[in-house]
This record gives sequence, structure tokens and C-alpha cells, in this order.
Amino acid sequence: MIEINPSRWVQNPPPLPHQLTGVKALVTHKAFFLGDRPRTMKSRQVVDAACTLYEAGEIDLVVVIAPVSGRGVWGNAKLGQVKRWSWKRARVFEFHQKQRDLWKDERPELTWVVTNYDFVRSEKHLKEFLARLGNYKSVMLVFDESKALGNHTSLQSKMAMQLRWSPFVSRCVMLNGTPGGPYKQWSQFNILDHVFDRRHKSFITFKWRYTKYGPLELKTLTDKDGKVIRNKEGKPVWQKAIHAFEGYKNLDKLSKITAPYCLMRERKDCPGLKDVPVVSSFKEVQLSKESWRMYRELKREAIIALSSGEMYVSANAGVRLMRLSQLCSGHLGGFEEGEATRWLSDEKVDWLVEELKDSEIENVLVWCHFTLQRKRVAELLAQAGFTVHQFHGGQKREERKAAEFVFAEDAVRCLGRHAMIAQPQAGGMAVDFSAASDVYRMSSDYNWETFAQSNDRPLGPAQKAEFVSSTDIVATGPDGQRTMDHVVLEAREEKRNLERQTTQWWRTELEAE
Repeated sequence: MIEINPSRWVQNPPPLPHQLTGVKALVTHKAFFLGDRPRTMKSRQVVDAACTLYEAGEIDLVVVIAPVSGRGVWGNAKLGQVKRWSWKRARVFEFHQKQRDLWKDERPELTWVVTNYDFVRSEKHLKEFLARLGNYKSVMLVFDESKALGNHTSLQSKMAMQLRWSPFVSRCVMLNGTPGGPYKQWSQFNILDHVFDRRHKSFITFKWRYTKYGPLELKTLTDKDGKVIRNKEGKPVWQKAIHAFEGYKNLDKLSKITAPYCLMRERKDCPGLKDVPVVSSFKEVQLSKESWRMYRELKREAIIALSSGEMYVSANAGVRLMRLSQLCSGHLGGFEEGEATRWLSDEKVDWLVEELKDSEIENVLVWCHFTLQRKRVAELLAQAGFTVHQFHGGQKREERKAAEFVFAEDAVRCLGRHAMIAQPQAGGMAVDFSAASDVYRMSSDYNWETFAQSNDRPLGPAQKAEFVSSTDIVATGPDGQRTMDHVVLEAREEKRNLERQTTQWWRTELEAE
């Protein structure tokens, strides 16, 4: 029995009851999924457990694989989670293009290796990584934000499976506050401990067990205009009978299978942790008459493309739907080769600048799904006197590294008003934005899990407000007409995955505008 004695942990503050429960679970189970909601300090539980296991002689190395945005969260020499919580003298090594020590204590005891999914999934880097890890006997492997492993056919899931079942890995931990539906859990829990594939012969049998399907429908091949492609006899050149996806079933049985391997707790279930609510609202902003004219024209084209008889949205129809979302956010283009992305109007951005200009808000977080919109928001907020920081894909390493900690706990900022302009796909995971209690969402993608992760970013330990105010800025027609922004917002409130909706569903929504 490994002793867990938190009185010896030289940390401030001492662990909360839910954290102590988590540490005990991680120490007891060699394969464990810590699925507490974001900002409940899962990483601290991992650090405390790792120190306990090292002291007991159970592990000799910790490897953390995270999204790109998570490398610094673990490895930063001043604000990183290992630096903040480790009570054994530590060394943190980064396995990336520049392989180096990020920092180390004098006479370090426990070594931590930090890398990211995108880097280590390549065959070349994985081969080197495995060779170097082979020098250790008992590695604790941590997959942070393990939703990245939700597709069992992806390169990084295959990488994770190979790494997880290497002979030197004695323990595996997954951290993920939004584990996703059954399909994503299939991949994650099989990597963790073959939880599902020892019970089901294949992924297909697993799908039938937990998926609710509709009646058989015919799927046909269509051209770029959405018309069915036919042969000389007038028959479709290709068609297939498939069952429409209608949701999931038997989730209670699924939960019983995963229960021995995981803890999944809400903030309200964590005594001593401030349960800061996110108070959501939305503000409607009218599009200009010209933008509305273009919107109505593109909507008609989208409805035609959705009338092809296909069950699910084709690539052509999907582009048309995305163009509607773009127009709601003031720009258009970039989908076809050689097509420039054009900025058209500032309705949403002007509203945001006016809203913030005379307010007392000092730290504001603004989410923008679209790149051009992010740049425009950053430009106009800078002109309005904000110190602007950005967090997005394709960012230079040093810029990203600096942005990661601007709104984090214990971060030091220069005097004045600060705005973080971030893309949910890049900044929605692993990053601490808890110094901001006012959030504005200019545009959203179609993935509910991305929203849920980004929505919890301000709920970290630095959050001092009684509640976080989150405002969606929603475009309307000149007379308040419903737009694609309303469709996305309503689907999000219902926790619908828009990427799985049928053409009929989309047609109904657009025709209701």
C-alpha cells in the first residue's frame, strides 16, 4: 500500500478534498481517466500523484503529451504546473525541434518530459522518442486533453497506442474535461486499457450497440451544383442505402463500463473550489442592407444545394453553409483555389468596440472562429487603447508562449486595459485565461466540444469575479431576421453536433429564417 500523506507536500494552498480523491485514484489505478471539468486543477492531481509514485519507487520518469498550447502550461519555468506543484526536486525536458532542458532544480530527482501530439506522431520523431524512453524502466505516461485521440484511425491515436503499450510504460493517465461521445471514448479508453475492444469484436459492433439509427435511405453521388449524377439510362451512377444517424443510446451501460477507470466531476462537486458560473447572453447586431442582400442570395443557393436528395451535407453544400457564417461575421471567401478572402463590413466589430470603449472592463477575452475577423478585432481594439494579445493557429512559437500566460494565475501585466483575441480551436484547450471575467464570442465553429472547452478557460484559480459574463454577438437582418448565427447558437444550447446534422435538418433551419 502506497502511503499518501498530504501533510508532507510543501505546497500552498494544500490540496482540496476532490484533489486528494483524485490523487488516491491515480496512485491506486495504473490506467486512469481523470475527466473532471476544465479548471478543476486536474494537472495538480497528476503532479501530486507522480511525486508520490516516484517516492514509492513506482516510476522513474513522467512523459506528458499535450496539444501545442499545453506544452508551456506544463513546462514553463515560472508558471508551469510542474514548477508550481512539484514537491520533489524536478527537471523538465522538452522533446521538440530543440531538445533541451526547460528548467531544473538543483540535484533534480524526478524528470518530466513534455512534448505535443503533432510533433511526436511523425514516424521519425516517434522512433527517436521510443528509443530514448527505452532507457527507463517505469514511465508514467500522461495524455493531456486526450480528446485529441478521439479518432481511432488518426496518426496520433495510432502513435498513442504504440507508445502506451511499450514495455517501459507502467502507468497511463488521460486528462480530458470533455471526453466526447461514444465514438471518441472508444479510441481513448482502448488506448488507456483496451476497455472496449476486449468487449466488442470491432468498432462496427460497438457503433451498433451505442448508436441510434433511423430508417434506411438512399445516398447518391451529386455534382458541384448538388444535382444527382446519372448514367445514359438516367439512373444514378452510384447509390447506397444507409441508416441516418439520430443520436446515441445505451449511454447508461457505457458509463457502467468506464466507471471503474475514471472520475468525472463538475465544479459544484468539488468542495472548496469556487464554483464560478458562466452567465451567458447574446446581443443582436443588424447587418447592412448590402450584406443582407448577399446573405439572402447565398442562402437560396445553399437551400438548392441541400435539395440534392443526399442524406448528409456534401462538401459543396458545406461550403455554402460556411459562407453564410462568414457573411454574418463581415467577410467572405477563401474556399476555392485563388479566391481571396474579402473583408466586407464592421457591424459586429463596431458594436464590440463601442461596448468596451466606455466600460470599466480591464481584461477582456474575445473568441473569433475566423482568422480575418480575429485580425480586424485586434486592429480596432488596439486603436481603442487596449494592449492586444492574440492566440491562434500558425503563431510564432515565442508569440504563443507569451500569450499563454497573459491571463493566467500569478501573471504580471503592464498597467492598462488588456484584450486577448483567441481562436477556440487553438486556445480552447489547456490554457488558463482566468484573469478575464468578461468574454465576447464574435463567431463559433460547429463543434460543441470546442465551445465547451473554450467556455471554461476563464474558470481557473485566478478568477476572482462572482460570475463570468459571456456574450455571443449575433448577426440579424436589417429588420431583426434570423441568420446562421442563430442556428449555431441554438444548436449549441441544445448540445447538437452540427457536423452530424442531415441535409433535411439544415434545410428546415434555413427555411425557417
